Amino acid sequence: MSYFAKLDDNNVVIENIVAEQDFVDSLNDDHTYIQYDKKSTGKENTATIGSTWDASNSGFIPIKPFESWSWNSTDWVWEAPTPIPEPSEDSFYIWNEDNSTWDSVSIGE
Repeated sequence: MSYFAKLDDNNVVIENIVAEQDFVDSLNDDHTYIQYDKKSTGKENTATIGSTWDASNSGFIPIKPFESWSWNSTDWVWEAPTPIPEPSEDSFYIWNEDNSTWDSVSIGE
């Protein structure tokens, strides 16, 4: 069994299926199906509903997490306008889109 992403006309993933290649070949529809590795990372991002297939780079671009973030096509990730600060033992950071900042959240709050 293999994993396949079903694409719409804009190369956006609209469905994921697990099937044999023969089954996908027998489907009688006008959609494109891309086989992928569910454990992929980096440029070969796993196909998720709403991600976009970039045929020229043979990879899935994940959904943009925030409007202010930009796509880094070298590292194949979405990046915030400012780098995330180093975490500490008692806190972590979450992105605040309204203020375009990383907000510290104390662990245990």
